[in-house]
Amino acid sequence: MSVGEGRMCTFTGLKPRTVHEVVAAAGNAVGRRESRFSVRTKVAKPVSPAVKATFEGNDLVIGVTADERDATNATDARVWCVTGGGSPGRYLNVDLPLDPVTRSARFVLPGVKGLQGTCTALVMAQGEDEDDWQASDGTVIEVAASGRIVVTRIDLRVTVVSRLKGKVQVKWWARGPKGSLPVSVRISKGKKCISTGPRSCEVRGQKSGATIVVVANAVSGWN
Repeated sequence: MSVGEGRMCTFTGLKPRTVHEVVAAAGNAVGRRESRFSVRTKVAKPVSPAVKATFEGNDLVIGVTADERDATNATDARVWCVTGGGSPGRYLNVDLPLDPVTRSARFVLPGVKGLQGTCTALVMAQGEDEDDWQASDGTVIEVAASGRIVVTRIDLRVTVVSRLKGKVQVKWWARGPKGSLPVSVRISKGKKCISTGPRSCEVRGQKSGATIVVVANAVSGWN
């Protein structure tokens, strides 16, 4: 890519969470100078993973596999479940690293066959910085006392706009198999998103050109 003096350029289509080498060179009649450096792209919101759930004996086994588009992006999987009316002995909330080859993780909830329950599964992408992480939309696993398993994805939509100087509006909407779902919203460290309604908040005091990170997660409620 060739750019004129004093200009900037943007590279698009780069894979998230990967290191890229950049070579900058300039020359004139006197000679040529070159500078090389490496940059790491930030993480991106992962695609919803493939989720499979089955019983092995009395244990509920949940397999979570990140999409191939997240081969360099997704790092961990998370599953949380509650069964039998929320009995402490029937609760699971676990994060596991994804296998780098299969992009998958395996979760086991022991001794729950015959109990009614709900699980939510998703994958996460963790960058080098504390604020540099994203989570996919969740997938809900409904388990009936009869042993029937139904897997349904959560639909989460988030919009972030800035129509007024110094202000950023964040709005969200989430639905699961049983209707609307609560959403938790996390903003860049040191920032606050002030509630402006049941499904919206506003970040104030932003400088022109500043960047903020907004992470929204929807969680399926338990029976």
